[in-house]
Amino acid sequence: MTVLVLAARVFLAAWFAASVAHKLRDTAGFVTTVDQYRLLPRMLAAPAAFAITGAEVLAIGGLLWLPSALGPVVAVLLLGLFALAMAINLLRGRREIACGCSLGTAADTIGWGLVARNGLLAVVALAGAAGRVWPTGALDWVDGLGAGVAVFCLVRVMTSLFDLRALARSLQARSH
Repeated sequence: MTVLVLAARVFLAAWFAASVAHKLRDTAGFVTTVDQYRLLPRMLAAPAAFAITGAEVLAIGGLLWLPSALGPVVAVLLLGLFALAMAINLLRGRREIACGCSLGTAADTIGWGLVARNGLLAVVALAGAAGRVWPTGALDWVDGLGAGVAVFCLVRVMTSLFDLRALARSLQARSH
């Protein structure tokens, strides 16, 4: 159980780190994305964007600070917030909004698949809060860290393949 908990925490920390890096590379773009969700007055879009990024950094620190359940709890709350924001806009019929989390090369627009993905990630975060966290031996550390990084890399590769598939379809549609 310890290895799985560590792997879940490492995976989620890497997930949020990639998300934060994306937001820091284009802070103005992320503020625009937050505004496009139309859940807050326009003047609160920038403070909300910075608060979200700060909360993600807090989640990363908490996930990597193994004795604490803070990271998984913050991760669950963030993922729930993201899923709720997407679901509200999908129910409003607004599907052409960038998700704001793009880990791939293409900006993902919101959809029920991303709502489900955030739910699945929240389950992983809950798993990261379960059980004993501190590995007892060196092999547990290697297994947990390696598994978390490997799963993250696999997800990144799959995201890139889906981005390439979407790009190929787009180019094919333009040529016809």
